[in-house]
Amino acid sequence: MDDVEQILDEFEKELIKAIQAVMISKGLNKNDDVVKTLEIKGINKGFAMIANDYYKYVDSGRKPRARKVPIMDLIQWMKDKRIRTKNANATAFAIQTSIYKHGIKGKKYADEVEDVVADLTELRLADGLEDALVEGIDKTF
Repeated sequence: MDDVEQILDEFEKELIKAIQAVMISKGLNKNDDVVKTLEIKGINKGFAMIANDYYKYVDSGRKPRARKVPIMDLIQWMKDKRIRTKNANATAFAIQTSIYKHGIKGKKYADEVEDVVADLTELRLADGLEDALVEGIDKTF
């Protein structure tokens, strides 16, 4: 059983690295929280990807004239990014207005992430089945 757990742990790490590589190739910074905090957890007979709640928004972007981004979220973002201004409220309002008027272009990584996960899973399952079949044949003879 330890071998299976070790294989699954290694596979989870491999999936995370592959997903992060896709996100970075689409223009995200490797130090962005949405990239750094990504997790893969084994559940039942599958895996679940755990990402920040704004994962889908970074992927899809924001259309112009959509609901306005909350000012407090923008101020917190400015603090996180160490953006210093004389008037944080005025700067956050300017950012909010710009996003409202122009939107934000999405990074469009979700489909590629899905493809990479499917491809890696298919390869790992095929390798695992092949190893099990060879082992079974060796035991038979």
